[in-house]
Amino acid sequence: MAGRKIAVSQSSKAGLPPGTLLHVGDRDPEPTNVRIFIYGQDFAEEKSSDYLDELLQTEGKNIWINLSGLFNLENIKKIGELLSLHPLTLEDILNTNQRPKYEEFEDYIFLVLKIIQNDGASENSYKSGEDGEQKDFSARNYLSGDVFRQGDGISSEQVSIILGDRIVCSFEEAGSDIFNSVIKRLFDKKSRIRKYGSDYLMYALTDCLVDRYYAVFENMGEYIENLEGRIIEETDSGVMEEIYNLKQDLLFIRKQIWPVRETVSGLIRNQPELVSELTIMYLNDVLDHLHQLTDILESYREMSTGFYEIYLSTLSNRMNEVMKVLTIIATIFIPLTFIAGIYGMNFVYMPELNWEHGYPSAIVVMLVIALVMLVYFRRKKWI
Repeated sequence: MAGRKIAVSQSSKAGLPPGTLLHVGDRDPEPTNVRIFIYGQDFAEEKSSDYLDELLQTEGKNIWINLSGLFNLENIKKIGELLSLHPLTLEDILNTNQRPKYEEFEDYIFLVLKIIQNDGASENSYKSGEDGEQKDFSARNYLSGDVFRQGDGISSEQVSIILGDRIVCSFEEAGSDIFNSVIKRLFDKKSRIRKYGSDYLMYALTDCLVDRYYAVFENMGEYIENLEGRIIEETDSGVMEEIYNLKQDLLFIRKQIWPVRETVSGLIRNQPELVSELTIMYLNDVLDHLHQLTDILESYREMSTGFYEIYLSTLSNRMNEVMKVLTIIATIFIPLTFIAGIYGMNFVYMPELNWEHGYPSAIVVMLVIALVMLVYFRRKKWI
């Protein structure tokens, strides 16, 4: 294998003809792994990547090609030739900075979606059951103690999905276990994925990605609740930095989720021939989830803006408390300084200078004045 490719920016494609296969992204492409699943109502089996050559000979069966990692351009090109994919489609698959979108071609539908996750977090352990069943989102391990690992930041990965006649092809930017729950359901005899067509599998993959958003939102919500309490108690610069990072992460998530919502909405609105009415109904459920997530996201963004104002208000209140204490101390010492200033003058004829009890009397007077002022401030509720 040739030397490892490195991350390439969009500007590197300047001057190249449209459809040129070149990986574009912010991170290095990962090694390519191809898994092929053949299934029907009564069976499901996995084939090796060598089965690509016999792919078109499979009749009357549903096919799912899951390719993870975009390092091997030859495999991607080969799949493109087998499925007669447009060169611009392959170009978009390799451009991992692509905005989520939906495109309809003569023989297939092309979807670009995004999955969001926390950098450095361990893989999630949530369960994704059959559609309509409750899902247990114990989520990724985004917690360090009980606090969201904000310092890790949020990143996204691109997932491209091709839906054809009896065939689905998914392209993952990085190798992961994103679709493990779907694979598990595929080998379940009672699974709806076996019963319905390839369009239902496309729905299942989309639903799986959207479910992952809940994992991030759930734990970010816990972090926001924790941060809200800390803002009241702490005023150090570290809290201010966390608020700023939170606002940046929420803005990043918004840029990923809103286009995904538009993509699913466009797919439902156009109702292409390759997608049945039954699958459209399930996609409407995904769209409802995306609407719910965007509502939660907007509430989080409003809270983060409020956090900034709360932080400044708390900082100002604490400063006012300090200034009040200092003002009270200075006010008490003004008359004491006045008395000390008078008896500190070096005049020869000052009657109290030769008085035997002058010094202790002056001290007592000062203490009485200070005590009277403290009582007065207390009654006024200034202290």
